Amino acid sequence: MYAVTKNHSFRLTFILINQINNLEPILSINNLTKKFGYLTAVNDLSFTINRGNVYGILGPNGSGKSTTLGIVLNVVNKTSGDFKWFDGNITT
Repeated sequence: MYAVTKNHSFRLTFILINQINNLEPILSINNLTKKFGYLTAVNDLSFTINRGNVYGILGPNGSGKSTTLGIVLNVVNKTSGDFKWFDGNITT
């Protein structure tokens, strides 16, 4: 089973490749935004990755893939929104 979701504001595509019926969240991202001056690199991104699922992040150069990963790994500071690893019990 697979599903594709798109955030048209910055052309990222998330592909769910494999799904196991377990809804324990590993990573939850809610309304994440990152701006570099006038440039919006990530705009209002929200999704949840559950245990047992495999995802891919696809998009052209400049679409926000590395910025999103940098934010959830605490390498890049977010402008707004939030994210939680394992329901907030574990931090990076």
